[in-house]
Amino acid sequence: MAVLPHLFTLFYCLNGMSLAEVIHVSPKGDDAHPGSEAMPVATPQRARELSRQRIQNGLKEPLEIRFAEGTYWLNETLELRPEDSGNRECPITWKAEAGARVVWSGGKELPRKWLKGDDGVWSTKLDRTGLEEGQW
Repeated sequence: MAVLPHLFTLFYCLNGMSLAEVIHVSPKGDDAHPGSEAMPVATPQRARELSRQRIQNGLKEPLEIRFAEGTYWLNETLELRPEDSGNRECPITWKAEAGARVVWSGGKELPRKWLKGDDGVWSTKLDRTGLEEGQW
């Protein structure tokens, strides 16, 4: 009967179903949310915190951290350690939703309104971007 659990796992994998718990992340989420599909968190940092809580409580199943399409603006370095990978029986996988284009950016979003000067030089105001003069 040792083959039966493996066949069960294979059946679910072939049918595209996941046996993993999932933490959902979306640029439209909120870090006060639990990370469910209906209430995703907003940042990779919060997803990492939730993942570490599960590690601390003892992983009982694989864990996926699944990102919805969009750009995630990182205000600080996201450090992942070896323990953030889970273990052999319960791996932790970070991935985009199927077909989603996900970007993690450590840069700053610039204003989309640019003006062409008389000298042919383009410029924009950096107000409220964190890139004001003296803040670089």
